[in-house]
Amino acid sequence: MNLIPVGQLDGGHIFYSMFGTNLHRKVADVTFALLMILGISGFVSEFFNLNFPIGWSGWVFWALILRFLIKLYHPEIYDPVGLDKKRKLIGYFAIIIFIISFTPVPFYIKFW
Repeated sequence: MNLIPVGQLDGGHIFYSMFGTNLHRKVADVTFALLMILGISGFVSEFFNLNFPIGWSGWVFWALILRFLIKLYHPEIYDPVGLDKKRKLIGYFAIIIFIISFTPVPFYIKFW
C-alpha cells in the first residue's frame, strides 16, 4: 500500500521526484479513481453474493483516507537538481515492484 503513487506515501515521493508535479497529479487522480472503482466493485460482488471477487470493499476506506487525511497531491518543493541515473533506476525498480505486488483483492472470505 505504501508504494501507491499518491501524496505523502513513499510511492508519491518516488513518482513526484521522478516525473514532476503535473504527471504526479494526474497519476494520483487516476489512482484514487481506480481504488474507488475497485472498492465499489467489491461492494457489488458482496451485495450480489458472487462466487468470485471483482474488487475489495476495503479500498473505498483506504481511498477516502488517502483523499481526506493524507491528501492526493505531493506538496510543491523547489529542487533544481534532478535525479542521477542511479536514483532513477532505483525509482523505476520501486515502480516495478509496486506493479508486480499490487493485489486488487487482498482479502477474500466466502461465507456460505
